[in-house]
Amino acid sequence: MRSWPRVVIRTFAVLNMLLGIEGLLALLISAYARVRADPWPQDPPYFAEAYYLQAVINLALALITAWAAPYLWRLQERGRTMCNVLFCGEIVYFWATSLFFAFSFLFHGKESAFCHALAVSGGAGNMGIGLQLATAYPLVGIVLINLAYRRLGGPTPVVKFSSQGL
Repeated sequence: MRSWPRVVIRTFAVLNMLLGIEGLLALLISAYARVRADPWPQDPPYFAEAYYLQAVINLALALITAWAAPYLWRLQERGRTMCNVLFCGEIVYFWATSLFFAFSFLFHGKESAFCHALAVSGGAGNMGIGLQLATAYPLVGIVLINLAYRRLGGPTPVVKFSSQGL
């Protein structure tokens, strides 16, 4: 009989691979549409820069999502570490872009224009991890993967103390 930690970890391995591939395809479609489109007159200043910044960050996150999948499937500790870093990065990225939008009203000049452009380009620029953010996948993943690895009883570092001091 299979233990639930193995099933959970391997389920996340499959989900990581599917979400990574979906994110890469969505980014390709978004980038193709953006490159083919003429700038709209209503695009705010710095829209292209904000879009490309978000697209590059999303590309890196989608690649790491798919890259972690084989390590999770093999139940290696590296998969857990990669997912912890990845999911924490996605959560920080989500909150940072949300705060940029919230604080864009406090800035004036170029800072306000760039923050506004980040907010406007978020729909197209965040195509790589949009589905993950919409479903709270990073929050659920970080909790369940760590619980499953802890229950699995992976390797733990052994600390030996000597009676002779340092």
